[in-house]
Amino acid sequence: MRPLSGSGSICPSMLFRQVMRVRIPATDWMYDLPQDRRSHLDASPDGERLLDLIAVEARSRINKGELWPEAADEKPGYIRVRIAFPCSASLYDWIFNGPSGYRAHYYASEESGEIFTRELVERVAPQILRSQLWPSRCTSEGAHYGLSLSGQWSKLALTNRDFQDSPECQLHARRWLANCRTRSAMGLRAPRPTNPKFEITGTWIDPITRGRWLSPER
Repeated sequence: MRPLSGSGSICPSMLFRQVMRVRIPATDWMYDLPQDRRSHLDASPDGERLLDLIAVEARSRINKGELWPEAADEKPGYIRVRIAFPCSASLYDWIFNGPSGYRAHYYASEESGEIFTRELVERVAPQILRSQLWPSRCTSEGAHYGLSLSGQWSKLALTNRDFQDSPECQLHARRWLANCRTRSAMGLRAPRPTNPKFEITGTWIDPITRGRWLSPER
């Protein structure tokens, strides 16, 4: 996890509890959506409960997912592991579009978003490592993937296609709406794909030197 700036003397456990209570007020986090979906999003539980629900979904669905390596175009020799597994549409909606979810934490602050996504990876990682998808940790492949998954820049990924396929300007997050040049901006969309998945991307690593790299594009 990245060092936290401006946290002063606040202990990590207290800071974590504060982050998990993030909920963007309705005056800042609004929707252009049907009433039933707005009601669902407004009913999203707090951050810690959302993380628990993701861990439950990973435990029951991870073996129906996919795992693959990805090579870094900008950094020859570096790779990372990627894992995608199916999830319920209701939980996907809460995580990506709700006022207490993944994007809402980044809206509150970059630090809150980093804590949320790092904790999410830590909750899901044990399910991934025990799944049928994961190669034996005794193999070089399993060791490299493990190094990537445990890296400090591993995260929940935003799937571009989900956002590209969703209608424009369904999420009216006040500050984002003010800063976006067009109403077609991806950040103002509220995707809910037909077959939703959570995708985890590991940290870029060099399998030989075990070095880690943070891409400018994350």
